[in-house]
Amino acid sequence: MRQTPEDITHSVIGKTFAQAQQHALGTILTLFGI
Repeated sequence: MRQTPEDITHSVIGKTFAQAQQHALGTILTLFGI
């Protein structure tokens, strides 16, 4: 399956967003000492 530039961009944005969410969650849990 051929990827269009839009597909690649969406994939990169999705991965970056997921990583940012995980990082934020880890920070919040650390702040609350969980």
